Amino acid sequence: MAIRTVGIIGAGSSGITSVKSCLEEGLQPICFERQSGFGGVWYTDDEKTKKGFNFMFDSLTTNTSKEMMCMSDFPFPEDYPPFPTPRQMQDYWRSYVEHFKLKEHIRLGQKVTKITDIGSGRWKIVAEDVDNGNITETEVDALIVSSGLQGTPNAPEIPGQQEFAGKVYHSQEFRRGTDYIGKKVVVLGASFSAGDVAVDCSRHSNMTYMSTRRGCWVMRRTFRGAGPWDLHILSRWFNYMPECFQELYLEVVFRALVNHEDLGLESDIRLYSGASIMLNDSINDQILCGKLKIKPEIKMLTKDSVVFADDSRVEDVEAVILATGYKKYYPYLEDKSMRESLEDKFDLYKYIFLPGHPTFAAVGLAKGLGPQASSYELQSRWVARVFSGKCKLPSESVMRSAANTLREENLRDHGSVHSYVLWIPYVLDLAEEIGCLPSPWTYLFTKPRLALKLALGTINPYIFRLTGPHSWDGALGAIEDSTRKTIKPTKTRLSKVPYTNFVYTLARYLLILLVLLFAVLLKSYFF
Repeated sequence: MAIRTVGIIGAGSSGITSVKSCLEEGLQPICFERQSGFGGVWYTDDEKTKKGFNFMFDSLTTNTSKEMMCMSDFPFPEDYPPFPTPRQMQDYWRSYVEHFKLKEHIRLGQKVTKITDIGSGRWKIVAEDVDNGNITETEVDALIVSSGLQGTPNAPEIPGQQEFAGKVYHSQEFRRGTDYIGKKVVVLGASFSAGDVAVDCSRHSNMTYMSTRRGCWVMRRTFRGAGPWDLHILSRWFNYMPECFQELYLEVVFRALVNHEDLGLESDIRLYSGASIMLNDSINDQILCGKLKIKPEIKMLTKDSVVFADDSRVEDVEAVILATGYKKYYPYLEDKSMRESLEDKFDLYKYIFLPGHPTFAAVGLAKGLGPQASSYELQSRWVARVFSGKCKLPSESVMRSAANTLREENLRDHGSVHSYVLWIPYVLDLAEEIGCLPSPWTYLFTKPRLALKLALGTINPYIFRLTGPHSWDGALGAIEDSTRKTIKPTKTRLSKVPYTNFVYTLARYLLILLVLLFAVLLKSYFF
């Protein structure tokens, strides 16, 4: 049966891109969003104070740069900083919806309560109006689950929590550090949100402690003072290195920027072996200034204190903030085995397609060290082409085998099953499936500079609109203008002293060539 209508759950970045991708392929998307606006976690209006919606705290800044997390045919405004604010992110997604006329395909204020497989690959979606409680039922030919990864807090119960007189709550409810002026605060966790919350609190509290069981790897938004980190690391030249060399290289760089061992942050796990990663520009300064202290895991709570695993104790604690991430939670799926596949087993083909259910896809389940939104766009483009019959999936047995192999690798390397991916090979693989991965050889003689960028340069989203289905005429210009647009909002004063000269530039490129040569030799020798 040919697929015409596609139900899409959620209008965050993964849902919005799924709507657009379906329209590109001639499908009819019907998107359900429980909030009254677009953008998912970036929707920051007062409605966020309602119970159950994710909060964006005041000091939050994006972890990836605008030239890497923009959609492939819709750049951010030039005057936006390299790392936009939540409000700017909300405005961007609103503009995206308006520009591509997606609003008429999105039903706002609709909470999906149940999804049922009604046979022949079709699905029935039951939704409740959040304002008046009216129930609607919609039947569709295919289904995309894109309700995000930050909906349900993972809030572990701490021994003694019931006795504790202070407040224990998840970082989802955190708003601003000024709420903790003169207080003692303990933040549990060691990843992105834990660092942001701990640093913000430490600027105002009497003392802030961050509790971590295994430590973490800390990176900065700028890469060794040379611009946004993702513009340097997420590149083809980096991908040519063997994974062991990539890991070693990044660990050396991270240690050079932050003294992990002396600050108590040192990770017990290697970077590519499931370690926690924190992107934070200020945590080392706050520790060195005595405003923030790193402690081991929490052993228990008493009435007014926190006891840690090394039996040290902090008295008069007034708040414990659980920056412990989120659970993958899909309660609206009636089929228990499908829920388990998305929440625990992750036995999906490339973390997208569920073997045995050719009209079902999950967009936004996979995560990696890179811009999530641009990878979600590639996922949605591939899904839409599969649903429209323009791309073919392998057999069910092949998909199950691939999913099981990945599961076994996770258990072997990390001791657990997860949906994390190496971002660069993952997005390149998706682009190849879609047919939008450009070859440097195509431009070698006509546009040699572009060919060099495609062979060695940054893997920014624009390259996936150079060729293939639904290419964009502005892609080439966007690629060539990417550096200027990154610098423009920050370089508001021109220096009279030139930063570079011929000798500096020559030495820089020679060093890059030497690193590449060494990486290629290592790869050919070991692999």
